[in-house]
Amino acid sequence: MQDSIRKADTVARLGGDEFVVVLNEIEQEEYAGAVSEKILDSIKQIFHIEGHELSISCSIGISIYPRDGKTPDMLLINADKAMYQAKQKGGYAFFNSTMIMSDGQSE
Repeated sequence: MQDSIRKADTVARLGGDEFVVVLNEIEQEEYAGAVSEKILDSIKQIFHIEGHELSISCSIGISIYPRDGKTPDMLLINADKAMYQAKQKGGYAFFNSTMIMSDGQSE
């Protein structure tokens, strides 16, 4: 993932199989989509282990400051909602205000 971002950006592991990528001062949100594509492409490698062919996939949720949250916690919550949308369709998804919380409440 580090190879897919600029030096000014950050990759951090939250735990387990969850990571956060912070893209600092992007001028257009399409850049977040382009970086997501680069990350998805970088992990599409096929691994051959003990005669088995293995592959990795991921889903990426994107939230944009300040539109989707003004605090790190809210940005993470909304990126998580978008990630679940991405899991359904594959690839990545941007957060939008119509996404429903798991308890049925909208944000």
